[in-house]
Amino acid sequence: MYELVMTVACAALAVGGAGCDSSVSGDFATAGKQFKVAAGIWQYLGQDLMPKWIARGSDALQKDLPIEASTGVADAMTQLKLAVTQQMIVSAPLLKNNTKMSYSLMAKLTLGISC
Repeated sequence: MYELVMTVACAALAVGGAGCDSSVSGDFATAGKQFKVAAGIWQYLGQDLMPKWIARGSDALQKDLPIEASTGVADAMTQLKLAVTQQMIVSAPLLKNNTKMSYSLMAKLTLGISC
């Protein structure tokens, strides 16, 4: 089970890294999708996989495990990746420099991010 948890955590880190690469290159739409996938992987790890492992009565001590193999870190990474996804969604139309952009919609989106 430990190997499965660490494989899923590494997959989430890899997809998040790909999102960072897309963001740096200016492809915010793709970056947003990649960050959303990474958030989903972290959510699966923290809310499904880790609780099942804990419920089985594993003899592994939490202090001996890497930090990625904890429900708290998985939940925090889920929230972080979702926040970055929202930022990418707002950044995509701003990059296009579109004069027909709905500024009221952009204000609502940014307000939703700040709350």
